[in-house]
Amino acid sequence: MKTKKSIVCGFLAVMFALTLVFTGCGSLISILNTDEQSGRTASGTANSGSPAQETQFKFTLINGGTAYSVSKGTEINGAVVIPASYNDLPIIVIGTFANTSITSVTIPSSVTSIEDWAFYKCTDLTSITIPSSVTSIGNYAFSDCTNLTGITIPSSVTSIGNGAFSDCTSLTSVTIPSSVTSIGELAFDDCTSLTNVTIQLGVTSIGQSAFGGCTSLTSVTIPSSVTSIGSFAFQNCTSLTSITIPVGVTSIGGGAFQRCTSFTSITIPASVTYIGEGAFGYWKNTQTIYVQGKANQASADRAWGNKWRTEMIMERNYYLGDRNIDARIVYQQ
Repeated sequence: MKTKKSIVCGFLAVMFALTLVFTGCGSLISILNTDEQSGRTASGTANSGSPAQETQFKFTLINGGTAYSVSKGTEINGAVVIPASYNDLPIIVIGTFANTSITSVTIPSSVTSIEDWAFYKCTDLTSITIPSSVTSIGNYAFSDCTNLTGITIPSSVTSIGNGAFSDCTSLTSVTIPSSVTSIGELAFDDCTSLTNVTIQLGVTSIGQSAFGGCTSLTSVTIPSSVTSIGSFAFQNCTSLTSITIPVGVTSIGGGAFQRCTSFTSITIPASVTYIGEGAFGYWKNTQTIYVQGKANQASADRAWGNKWRTEMIMERNYYLGDRNIDARIVYQQ
């Protein structure tokens, strides 16, 4: 009897121990599952989030696993509100939403950078809110957003990339804040509805073709901080009637004011030390160029070479040579 009792007690003890083991394993499995659901995969994409977030957005870990960038998911359109955080980490970079049918975008104050090509060819996009936390707008970030009518660039932005707003054909006005030091090449190229541009004090350079082909542009304010105007910067601005080149500008690139056919006159300040070829190409005899600090054509040509007052002769994209512009040039010592 004693032996049988011992066997029964032993059996019960083993069963109790096994129960504890399996209960513990179940808890461990539960813990692991919970960790997997709220954690991050090896690729840097979090597994947590609402089903809508998971289809709208793709989240990628950056900065050594301390923050996220966000880009388009598999199903995104209409009005989009980008979350400020994901999986308890901030979203600081806007990746690509290019070629989507989004109509408006609200960017949270956690974001500091809008990457290259971020909203390229979002042709249904009509409005976007950029918070004051953003410091950089990448190359071609909003290029070909043909229904975007307005944009407010906050004073936190220090750089506007090449082609950032090029071919935004519905954009009507823009103010470049004083925090920006340079306007990238092609930044607003072929914005054919753009009528007014204000460049605030602080900008030092206007890039190549920055406002080229802005055929509706009637008003541009260039501050005294600007020292260089890039090649073709205002080429084909056929509605622009006047512009003041501030004293302090030292360089005017080739073709900078080419085909600006509505100008009546322009004044080149004595501070200018370089003028590129064809800067005033295709100006006519009804237009006047006032040259300060130069007594005559010979002194101007010694400073800049003679091609500053010529235009290129082209036929079927073949360069045939140069000829003098027809504009009246007045030298003012």
